[in-house]
Amino acid sequence: MRANGEQALVLDVRPVAAFAAGQIPSARSLPADRLTAASLTSALGAASADDIVVIAGSNDLAAEQAARRTRCLGYTQVRVLQGAMGAWHHAGLPLDRTTPMPSAERQLLIVVGLLLSGVIAKALMLHPGFLAFLLVLAVLLLFEHRSPQPVLISLIRRLPWNRDLVARPAPPVV
Repeated sequence: MRANGEQALVLDVRPVAAFAAGQIPSARSLPADRLTAASLTSALGAASADDIVVIAGSNDLAAEQAARRTRCLGYTQVRVLQGAMGAWHHAGLPLDRTTPMPSAERQLLIVVGLLLSGVIAKALMLHPGFLAFLLVLAVLLLFEHRSPQPVLISLIRRLPWNRDLVARPAPPVV
């Protein structure tokens, strides 16, 4: 980021979760409640006391308080991002995301999980015995894709009509 034509270091003093959701490119995270001399030195790295440091926060008040503490720790060229991160976002300026958006497959699994939750709620109204079956099924479906040895496929292979599939290896795909 540039401030008055000079390269500036950006220090984001929002909570870690807010930083992960979207931050100014090349910004460094240091939540305001953890701002100490040691943490500031670590976050700013090799920056000197005369380098320009721009403080970005959740709001102007939080950023101004962090800027005061930063000045007290010896940095002389401290600026506050006016309008905070909301102004940056509304201006359409770029944001980096530490936490990527979930993949389409993951989003689909979330939707399926929510639908199953609705089915479970409906099953409880019909008969409480459905709950155990649906709960096990929901857990298996949600974690099936993460397992190196899928549980549902193992169970399906053990069904009486598939017993010969367990004994025979699958033919190679050509």
